Amino acid sequence: MSIVYSTENMADKQRFEYWTEVVCRHCLKATNRPLSESGFVASMQFRAIKSLSLATLNAPAHHWKRGAQDLRSGPNDDLWLGLVQQGQAWFEQSGRQAVLPAGSMVLYDSAKEFTFNIDSQALHILRIPRQLLMRRIPNVEKFTAISLDASRPGMTPLREMLLQASSNSLLMTHDDMAIRYFDMMLDMLVFSLQVADNENAGDRYDNLYEKIVQYIRDHLQDDALSLDMIAKAHYVSPRTVVRAFSARQKTPMALVWQERLLACRHALQDKRARSVSQVAMEYGFKDLSHFSRAFRQAFGYAPSSLLKQEIVLS
Repeated sequence: MSIVYSTENMADKQRFEYWTEVVCRHCLKATNRPLSESGFVASMQFRAIKSLSLATLNAPAHHWKRGAQDLRSGPNDDLWLGLVQQGQAWFEQSGRQAVLPAGSMVLYDSAKEFTFNIDSQALHILRIPRQLLMRRIPNVEKFTAISLDASRPGMTPLREMLLQASSNSLLMTHDDMAIRYFDMMLDMLVFSLQVADNENAGDRYDNLYEKIVQYIRDHLQDDALSLDMIAKAHYVSPRTVVRAFSARQKTPMALVWQERLLACRHALQDKRARSVSQVAMEYGFKDLSHFSRAFRQAFGYAPSSLLKQEIVLS
């Protein structure tokens, strides 16, 4: 199905009411008001196949607000991808704001309240069934209501594909072709968001790693210190803890071992322990002979030598 709506040949006082009714019928229920005193001449091209739809809006400045009442009277669970080809827009949802000049793209959630100010000669909005994205990006909601980074891999071909879909009638009039084309656009979107997610994950893992290192150093004398204990203390899974260390070719328990050996050396060097067995037990080493071998392997000398004489420490 492909339909073009226009207010051009309507009486001035009917234009805005007609525009609101058409957009709400094919897109989302929301309240609307103009932001200009001039006559509201606008048009919308709407194309749909099965659960897929693509709308191109050409309209002067106006304001959409999808509030609580709209969510109740016009429920919808889809995600929408908007591309501002010409003009500008401003979007707000869930406390996040996106300023959208020409060329910008934004992903938004129809199941949540939002505000959308539009002043665009070509705004393309693509309906994406939520489950299609959620299956591949479970945390997709964190990418809503932000201007998607145009420099990120995948964004340029995605933008060009959206423009072609809006201008090539063949792509949206043949079911099989349209679905295949939509799948390719979805692949590009997923790829780009996954790249962004991996970049963000790197930052998160860096922060987590630093917190865990400090936690380990603060709990070296705790006999219960383990991977599970570390994970629970940071409200993450043991697998996430391991991932935070893997980028540095380390494991959390290897760091525990290393830090305990260093703590033992410092305690012996500073004469804070009367015997090797005392310091070994304080830092979780139950087998004295095993501790002595590990200490010698790590530092090149026996731990007992620190109690007998001065050692030049590396």
